[in-house]
Amino acid sequence: MVFIDATLVWGVPIRLRGDHGVENLYAAQWMENYRGVLSNPYIWGHSVHNTRGERMWVETSRSWADRWHEFFTELEASYGLDHENSAHIWLVLHLFLADIDEAACQWADEWNNHKIPLQAIPNMGVNQEILTLLQQRHQALTPDVLAHLQDGHEDASLPVNLPTQSLAYVPCEAPACPLSPVEVDVLNQTMATSLGMASNTWEARRVHWIHGLETLNAILAHRRG
Repeated sequence: MVFIDATLVWGVPIRLRGDHGVENLYAAQWMENYRGVLSNPYIWGHSVHNTRGERMWVETSRSWADRWHEFFTELEASYGLDHENSAHIWLVLHLFLADIDEAACQWADEWNNHKIPLQAIPNMGVNQEILTLLQQRHQALTPDVLAHLQDGHEDASLPVNLPTQSLAYVPCEAPACPLSPVEVDVLNQTMATSLGMASNTWEARRVHWIHGLETLNAILAHRRG
């Protein structure tokens, strides 16, 4: 689970906020188990209200993801990629997923260390003391909780954020491998000699795809006899 992996690197947040996607249910349950239900550690809400999260999607796309989208669109338009062919999607993941993960991790590291200009506070990176200061200054007291306490209900249960009755679900299943383990080894050995392995430029990746698709088609044709 991506969230759990992130906590091993960055620690467990005081609170999470997410929309009503079913993929968030497990993160919400984990946070409640870890922090306790009474601390209200997961905030359910519409994603359009989470402006910081939505803004991060803009930065994610603009900084690196859009270039990969353009690359795959180019492969589909001019170099034989068929997004409806599960074997092609498997090949895309097999050839490029490691590079995509590396780009994402590099961007995340840059983002987590970029400077945040705050009034009356020197420029500080996300990883620096400002996070500790924020955590110590009642970060978990939301407007709902503050209003609850101000109304004289200190002894009553705190307001609870609950998910909606029905959660949105977008299936994202990994394509089945079209090759046997032996055939995957043949593909990997062939691709190890590809000119596209020489660098991480987009031109080299394009060559790598062309070579990979030719090899995949040759293996499947040989299987058919």
